[in-house]
Amino acid sequence: MLQYLSAAALSPFGRLPDPQRASFSEKWDLRADEPAQYVCCGSAVKLGPAENMAVLVLLRLSGEPVSFYLDKPVELQPNTPFAVLPMEEQCSVLWEAGAPLITMEQPAPLVHSILTPSIDLQRLYTFFDQSQQPGFLFAGERHQPYELVFVCQGILHNLVGGQDYVLHANEALVIPPDQWHMQYGEADRPVRFVTVTFSCRQPLPQCLLLRELPEQMAAAEQMRALLRALREPGAYGSDLLLSGVQLLLAQYACGLPQGREGQRPDSLRNENQILDRALEYVAGHTHERTSVEQLAKHCSVSAPYLSLLFQRHLHIAPGAYMLRARLAESCLLLQNGTGTMSQIAEQLCFSSPQHFTAAFKRQYGMSPSAYVKIHGVKEGWPRAD
Repeated sequence: MLQYLSAAALSPFGRLPDPQRASFSEKWDLRADEPAQYVCCGSAVKLGPAENMAVLVLLRLSGEPVSFYLDKPVELQPNTPFAVLPMEEQCSVLWEAGAPLITMEQPAPLVHSILTPSIDLQRLYTFFDQSQQPGFLFAGERHQPYELVFVCQGILHNLVGGQDYVLHANEALVIPPDQWHMQYGEADRPVRFVTVTFSCRQPLPQCLLLRELPEQMAAAEQMRALLRALREPGAYGSDLLLSGVQLLLAQYACGLPQGREGQRPDSLRNENQILDRALEYVAGHTHERTSVEQLAKHCSVSAPYLSLLFQRHLHIAPGAYMLRARLAESCLLLQNGTGTMSQIAEQLCFSSPQHFTAAFKRQYGMSPSAYVKIHGVKEGWPRAD
């Protein structure tokens, strides 16, 4: 960030002359698209603003640059390295020196320190606050925006790249673009969580991606503020949400070590890739009857090995998981009022409506009709067969 050009701040480099008595003999035109360099002079150098906004960069004895907004005349001591940069596209400054300016070797890349965000959200696509019953399962998706997952209550499993990221209350996860992922809850407790999808002007810091972000008081308070803004949108509600999510991510990033965590062993990465491919296939084929052998063939592994991976990482057999995925799809069809019970059972490859109803009741502890009444689905549902 640019510093204020005061007498105290400038004292290691020079002084502030009386603006009424400052005189200059030369004018210096600068453009942002032209290379900038440090210069110095064997005599004192006087500089002052002329047109547009200029940045004065000075080098400390340590070699570290310090940047000032050049809004008043300055007089630099002899042999003081300095550079002048346009704050925007171009600028002009006035100057005068008793000796020629000498171009110096660059000690470091020459940039002004105008504050720019490392986390810079561009668009906010979705902001969902959802509560799900015990045994909740979302079979998965892939999309281009980033996704932030924040758990308010309960426990949420997030399978990304075949790895299970387990989030408890007030913990979060950021999923990068084009990364297939699925989610499920615990069998014995409900879960409430927020999912936000967004894009950025530049990639997010690596330290934020695919790691279980721990509970932070500031982040939890910020999420509560976002949920209030979501429930009570004002004239600038979208601005509050966008800037609020950006602040939330910055709060998490400030508490994390920079860089990536250690790489997983090759064997584990290979297991995760196989599991990831299997789960993505299941998510896209809930309307087909798929056997464990067919799923294993799609993943180029044996059925026993695939079963071992499902048990090791998900604690469930492949067949049972495929059934859960079909039942999760049936919840969406029921909520949307899509078809009759018989049609839904046939669409999801159940042998009969009775088979569908029995499986649904075992999974969710209620019949499909009871589920419809609790979740307030479209008027007139369920329709008669």
